[in-house]
Amino acid sequence: MPPTDKLIKQIYTNSFKSDPTDPTNRLIIIATKVLDNRSGGPVTYDVDRLYDELVYFNHYSHKGQTCPVEVFLPIILANRSYDAYEAILMSLADKMTRFYGCPDRLDDYILEVYSLDALIRAYLRSATSILSGQDLVDTLRDIKDKLVAYNPPKNSKKEIVNFQVKKIKYIGKLHSQIDLASNDPDSNIGELLPGESFSWLENINKYFKDTEDTEYRISSPENAKRTRSSFVYSMADYLTNIRNRQVITKKYMGKSSPKHFLQEPEGYEGRDPVLNSYRVVRKTRDGNRYVVSLDTKSGVYDMVYVLKVF
Repeated sequence: MPPTDKLIKQIYTNSFKSDPTDPTNRLIIIATKVLDNRSGGPVTYDVDRLYDELVYFNHYSHKGQTCPVEVFLPIILANRSYDAYEAILMSLADKMTRFYGCPDRLDDYILEVYSLDALIRAYLRSATSILSGQDLVDTLRDIKDKLVAYNPPKNSKKEIVNFQVKKIKYIGKLHSQIDLASNDPDSNIGELLPGESFSWLENINKYFKDTEDTEYRISSPENAKRTRSSFVYSMADYLTNIRNRQVITKKYMGKSSPKHFLQEPEGYEGRDPVLNSYRVVRKTRDGNRYVVSLDTKSGVYDMVYVLKVF
């Protein structure tokens, strides 16, 4: 396996949290499933598939307060440079911030992803599992210099000004990271300023850690260990195959509604455009709240419906 592919799979699998039902895990899987490399150019995403995936997500998960930056990892890892997918990122980030009800944070995510992309590519070039000492300082300085020069396309002067204001504040915080790294040559990225809201820095050591314990971390509950871990590893393979064009995606043609699960009895097995093969494990009702539990290759999905009571 090429070293780059190995590191990409390592970053991807280590981005999953220990709880398989965690919204971050679900969103990483969604962001991988919607990848689209049919054009032969940059890897983009299937808008129709994303729409249906998020409709289902609203039934089986919860959004939390903020969109996790990990949702952008698949699009970063599937492409070979930031420039290749910049326009795609703008579109995806716009949709995700609107989905989370925070369109005013679009520029925050652009800065986060731009920085995370630069850091990941520094790791891929170094082919090492950690950056520390002077290598860390040089990497952070390089990211800062790139941020200073970075000006994404905007539609108005107001948008340009707003981005510049956020960028200046962001660079100021990054400068603090560089000072800390300069004063502590033995420091690792994940140990620097955890309160400064640099999720791309806080998590990067987790992304690049040894994967020997990955199967345990991504495979709770215990009796589902092998199935869950195998699925995540297969998604990592799928991601690198898309990046290397060993797999060409197909246009998503399915139009589905999660309401059909309400009509199916316990024990029913079928296929769904979004969840693929599934089995209805159980159905419970408490007042006007109905829960349909589905067993799939990627885990158990508890589809929650609030029924109208007349």
